[in-house]
Amino acid sequence: MIETDIDNGTVVQLQPDVLGVLPDRASQPEIKQQETELQNRKDEDKGELKDHQDLNAEIRKIRLIFLVLGILSLLPWNILLNAEGFFRKKLSNTYFENNFSLFLQASAVFSNLLGSFLMFFLSKMFPVRKLVLVATLTFSLPLIVVTALAKINTDTWKIEFFVIILIMYSINAVSHGLMTSAHSILCTMIEPSLLKTYYVGKGLAGLAGSAVALSTLAFPTVDVVSAAFYYFMMMTILTLIGATALIIYFLNLDLVKQRTMKQNYMKEEERSQEELMSLKDITVVIKTQCISGLLATISSLLVFPATLTNLQSVNPKPGTDWTDKFFLPVTVFLVWAIGDNAGKILTEFVNWPKKEMMVWFAVGRLVMIPLTIMTNIQPRKIPIWFNSDVIPSVLCFLTSFTGGYLVNLNLTYAPGYVKGKENQGRASMVMFFFIAAGLALGSGSIFLIPVIINT
Repeated sequence: MIETDIDNGTVVQLQPDVLGVLPDRASQPEIKQQETELQNRKDEDKGELKDHQDLNAEIRKIRLIFLVLGILSLLPWNILLNAEGFFRKKLSNTYFENNFSLFLQASAVFSNLLGSFLMFFLSKMFPVRKLVLVATLTFSLPLIVVTALAKINTDTWKIEFFVIILIMYSINAVSHGLMTSAHSILCTMIEPSLLKTYYVGKGLAGLAGSAVALSTLAFPTVDVVSAAFYYFMMMTILTLIGATALIIYFLNLDLVKQRTMKQNYMKEEERSQEELMSLKDITVVIKTQCISGLLATISSLLVFPATLTNLQSVNPKPGTDWTDKFFLPVTVFLVWAIGDNAGKILTEFVNWPKKEMMVWFAVGRLVMIPLTIMTNIQPRKIPIWFNSDVIPSVLCFLTSFTGGYLVNLNLTYAPGYVKGKENQGRASMVMFFFIAAGLALGSGSIFLIPVIINT
């Protein structure tokens, strides 16, 4: 390479540059543009990754909210069921002393069915966001009356006391039907997998109710009436303040607003060009899940709580805490809660059997009804087959485990068979209606159990 200095008139010999003369980067607009585009793509990828991480974090937050809402939605039902000793004492020497659970269960499930039925009409007239807030408030208010009655001496008006309890509990159950339907619709609109978490929460409610009941009964100086007042009060505070505050916070989350406000999800429906299906058409599509959920719920209700709450130990020891306080809360209520919760949690990891086989598994569970009747359910005239305290607990666990698993699986399967956010939300509402119908039919049939075992 030769360089000439014209001013000095000299010629300088230079060694050749083996790499050649590098071009001036600033003078190459094409290269600079490519680098800019590459950097922009990297920035976009980072932005998408951050948005994805933010979305996942928001979904996790909403998942936790629905877990807690699931617990709070069934906590009053489980608390009242665990107050078996309280009701027996409050209703002593009356017709309802040994039959209170039949009437509580019947009033609750028929009111629950009414609430879910009303949701079909109310959801057409009002936004689900408003309905869920109103249902949460009306769900909590009757519990204040129930708590107050636990502290008042009702010895001179036992029947009137129980009638008021039934009325308050019926209002609570109607609100539960509305609230659960609304929760199911909201879950589906945001992320269908949230349904599993929500119903796992409902399973945990039974465990929480048993834990609260056992912890209050464990104090030696606390009688069953005082214990009931304490956990009724806890139930009221948690549902009135906790559930209301949680639902208000949930409805104000940006992702929830984006996916549940009608103008937003209707635009998504238009973009996906999915027609809004009628409730009849949705029912036809998911009929297998509807029938399976209906049968599973009926068989569960005929076993628990009405039948098993009359279980007695084959080796009773009157005067001991185990016989007087803990036998039913542990061998029935706690075992049922554990089984139901385990079944619901299992659906997070196992999705079997598939659609076509669900009905046959639900039919097979019906065998649990005669097997449970053959345990030491009292009073009875027919012979006992299982003269043991262990076998009824095993049957209780198997019934609750399989019931929790099948019902939760059907509830989460159903929305996946229709397309479009609003159609999926309506499918969830239809499924919950059939579950509520199963509760009603099961409760309507439980009056046959005393007739069968006393024939």
